[in-house]
Amino acid sequence: MAVGQGEALALLRALSDGMSNGHVSMVVVAQAHCGRRIGSALVRAAMGDEARLAGALRAGRGGVSVFYEKRGFTAPEVAMERCGARMPRTAPPSN
Repeated sequence: MAVGQGEALALLRALSDGMSNGHVSMVVVAQAHCGRRIGSALVRAAMGDEARLAGALRAGRGGVSVFYEKRGFTAPEVAMERCGARMPRTAPPSN
């Protein structure tokens, strides 16, 4: 998370095995701080400069692919996934 003057500027959520594989699930930057390379800095901090580190992400929103391509990600030739069944939503408990 990037914080400035007590305010959340951006957030990167990722998982890693700490050895060679990582998964970036999202990078979010507050609209007022877009274009300041804060998201890029978070990706760099998470991925580091280790060329052997493999990373994966899901770029679901339009236009997001360009952001990641500039940071060395490429679209895979073959991608497979197994999406789990969604749990039914339950109503919040009433007080």
